[in-house]
Amino acid sequence: MSDLEALEAAAEIPGPDRVVQARDELRHLQAALDRLSPQCREVVVLARIDGLSRRAIAERMGLAEPTVANYLAHGVRVLVDILLGETPSVRRPS
Repeated sequence: MSDLEALEAAAEIPGPDRVVQARDELRHLQAALDRLSPQCREVVVLARIDGLSRRAIAERMGLAEPTVANYLAHGVRVLVDILLGETPSVRRPS
């Protein structure tokens, strides 16, 4: 039984190739985030990484909720474009 548990634990540890791939993906994501305006980047990070609601982000940043929604939509669109290798829209959110 302990051999089976050890085998399962070993299977959960990513191999060196997966670790390198994950680091490359994180670097690519960080570079994409760095291309966003500071406020847009902060909204995306607070919403998608920290899990805050639009209302909480608006209160924290002193913005209106619709402004947060615009920044979030724009930021996610730009990140998707960059991560998929397409030319991102450079216009600012309205």
